[in-house]
Order: sequence, then C-alpha cells, then structure tokens
Amino acid sequence: MAKLINFLEDRQKIIQKCFFTLFIIFIYIIGTKIFIPLLGEDFYSLLSKLKKTSSKNEFLFSNNSCSLLALGVIPYVTASIIIQF
Repeated sequence: MAKLINFLEDRQKIIQKCFFTLFIIFIYIIGTKIFIPLLGEDFYSLLSKLKKTSSKNEFLFSNNSCSLLALGVIPYVTASIIIQF
C-alpha cells in the first residue's frame, strides 16, 4: 500500500513539472510574438521589405529579432541602474 501511495505522489509531481514546463514554453512563444513597442509602423514595414529583398541577411531576421524577448537582460540592467540613482 505504501508503494502505491509513493507512486501516486511521484506521478503527481511529474505531472506538475510537465505542466510547469509547458507553461514556460507557452510564455516564451507568446513573448516572441510581441513586438518591441514604440518602434513605429514604418520600421516594421521597412523590416519586412528587407526580409523579402535580401537573402544574405536572412539569418538576422529568422529568430524574430524585433520581439520583446529578443532584447535579453539589457533593459532590465539599464532600468536597475537608473532606479539606483
């Protein structure tokens, strides 16, 4: 009986970990679809023209380089420095 209870508890923990992982992946996918605010519509139209015309720069635009998560930690570090002063 104790083995059954331990198995069910472990199974529940594994299911929770799987759901957490799926949730983090979902957040990442949503974050890559959000464009950087305040860049302007003309910038995005120019960017789409560059994607269509140049095949040499394809590696620059293949990973949604204008998404919110593509910024990395630089905005966080800058905001931390500004708030400290």
